[in-house]
Amino acid sequence: MRRLAAMGLATALLALVWLVMPPTGLPLYDGIGLPQEPYRYLQPPRGQPNGLPPTAIHRALIVAHGNSPIYKVSTGESPPQAYFIMQYRALKILPGVRRIVIDVIAVPPPAPPPSGSKFDGNIYRYSVTTSSGAPVPLRGGPKVGVELRGTGTPGTPTVALYVGGQWVKLPTLVLLGTNYYLTNVRSLGNFTLLLPAKSTGGSGGGIGGALPLIIAAIVLVLLAAAAILLIRLSRRRATTEPSS
Repeated sequence: MRRLAAMGLATALLALVWLVMPPTGLPLYDGIGLPQEPYRYLQPPRGQPNGLPPTAIHRALIVAHGNSPIYKVSTGESPPQAYFIMQYRALKILPGVRRIVIDVIAVPPPAPPPSGSKFDGNIYRYSVTTSSGAPVPLRGGPKVGVELRGTGTPGTPTVALYVGGQWVKLPTLVLLGTNYYLTNVRSLGNFTLLLPAKSTGGSGGGIGGALPLIIAAIVLVLLAAAAILLIRLSRRRATTEPSS
């Protein structure tokens, strides 16, 4: 019984490590990760020195039998500043289309941020076109994801889409333990991260950075209680079993 309890506790601890490690963390066999480079601005804010320009995505994909593939691609910074993610058959491929092109590029703001908000990084234009340049629409349902890296400015940003002449905030998932923000979209266009203009609290990941530690503490308490209970049960069983 004690051996089973120890094995169960070890398995649970391993699962806990997988849970609290950020999804972008490097496996141990990859060695020590390089430090993050500063955010690359297309138009650096006032007081921010000019650095390297942001990179872009330009990828051509072959379409088989009219079905777009599962695909994920990112810009070339370390770590990347923008991701494009799509599920299988996320795009509405018209007959005769054999090749599509995915483009994600930093562009100047089409309009200022909404009142009470500020941009947290670049505006990225997402598009998917045919070889002739015709736009490829998305199928119904949120099968395409836009993931953006924040600059690290205190606060928790929200992904926003520029549509109808204004910035519209979208439901945003904060990726735990990282500075990335994800939303599922039904159309493509210009996306950015918006922060409250007077944001002062927290860190670039908001509660996302602390939540894994909170979860870890709760799980550890539960594991300790379970281990104590198993040990007591094994001792009670040993004292009640008749000796041979």
